[in-house]
Amino acid sequence: YLTRGGAVTTVAPLSSAIDAVERGIARRASRVVAPRWVAAVLPVRVPAQRVVELVIAPRVRRAVDLARREGAALTTEQPS
Repeated sequence: YLTRGGAVTTVAPLSSAIDAVERGIARRASRVVAPRWVAAVLPVRVPAQRVVELVIAPRVRRAVDLARREGAALTTEQPS
């Protein structure tokens, strides 16, 4: 039931957002989250994102260094 039949990576249905906005207005909520399970994930988002950045940073640096040394053209040659 988390995503009303969809996968976690898919876009939630519009009806889920409309229901959430209606509930938020009725409760005078300062924050509206849809689907509801996202509210439970929000507190760990910032620390989780930082960990991911720390883990992938060395790989990104290596990829950027390799791209710089490669000397490839940034665009495809166009006919005149």
